[in-house]
Amino acid sequence: MLAIRSLRVGSCDGEFAAARYGLALAAGACVFWISLVDGPGVALAQESPPAEASQAGPTGRELGSTGPSPEVSAPSPGPLPPSAGQPPAGTPVARGESGVDSPTEATSGRRLAGHEFVLSEFVPPPFAITQVGLVTGIGFARLTAPEVDDFGERSGTASFSVGALEQIASFRVAPSPYFGLRATAAGIALIGTDVDSALTFGASAGYDLSGGALATAASGRVRLSGSFDVGLNRSYRFNLVDAIVNSVNEGKINRSTLLVSTKTTWISPGLHFAVALHDAVGVWASIGYRHEFTRTDDTKSSDGSLKVGGALSVDFNPVTPLPVGLLGTYAVTIPFADDAQKVHELTAGFLYTGRSNLLVGPEGRMTLSSLAPGVDLTAYEAIFGLRYFW
Repeated sequence: MLAIRSLRVGSCDGEFAAARYGLALAAGACVFWISLVDGPGVALAQESPPAEASQAGPTGRELGSTGPSPEVSAPSPGPLPPSAGQPPAGTPVARGESGVDSPTEATSGRRLAGHEFVLSEFVPPPFAITQVGLVTGIGFARLTAPEVDDFGERSGTASFSVGALEQIASFRVAPSPYFGLRATAAGIALIGTDVDSALTFGASAGYDLSGGALATAASGRVRLSGSFDVGLNRSYRFNLVDAIVNSVNEGKINRSTLLVSTKTTWISPGLHFAVALHDAVGVWASIGYRHEFTRTDDTKSSDGSLKVGGALSVDFNPVTPLPVGLLGTYAVTIPFADDAQKVHELTAGFLYTGRSNLLVGPEGRMTLSSLAPGVDLTAYEAIFGLRYFW
């Protein structure tokens, strides 16, 4: 759910919308290693101490006695061998192999019919969960657009590149297995990565606040849910070149384009479902409508879009000793505005799944879009985040 908002390049009026990027905080890695060390240990069989000799007095021959020799007590038996079908003590087993869920496995909220879903921020899942998450993102986007000479004729193709850095904090709480609340706060900074891009685009910064609710129910291997979210986005774009050009053209100082502020409020209802195909494999899908109300200085607009996505979750932990999971998602955003083009998003992830209450690992994402005829956007993203569940 990370996004680069409202990038404009030169005279191109298309919005440069790319999704958000990620690398984990160093603190995420620390918690990850601590969680491994602090995980449940393996109980080893202990041998019983030898039985103490009886102190009841002499039972053998007295001094000078000619009676029979005393009996010698048998040694204490050692530890019993493991029961049939049980692994020896100290043998590592995959989570869930014992057939009994641990307390964290039973309450993490993302388990369905034996499969514990590997979740993504890019396709909303249908689970009511209690979770805190921290994500630091980084990414790179390239925009190509027609280059026009002083006579208005196309003289070639111009290419611009922008880098982004973002921090996201998310919190979700599930008062019951059928209902959940969520809140997210994000901040982002963008700047051109070369001289031409920096002079043309300038720099931008912004924040995004959102909250929502979800109702869900499950039957067998299927879970369905409905959600409703609202959000506020504020972005600020600084461009000295635009301000100078406009001032020269008007013959007076024009500060209106030196710092441009954009405010966007949005609402988004959605439907989601998940299916557990196997203890190690699950799929889920989401469809949501988003309507935005945007104001840039004195200009107002209102547009809607439809986003449809699907995800594949693979967790090797239930069937092997490997504590890893794989994640793949695809989503397409279909805007309803005139001349707006579809946005395609592909994501792949490799995450640690050794503990039911922890998800940590990297994801990579690619975004493809045509913002206008001849104006193409390609974005590459990385995200490394930490999510802890109760």
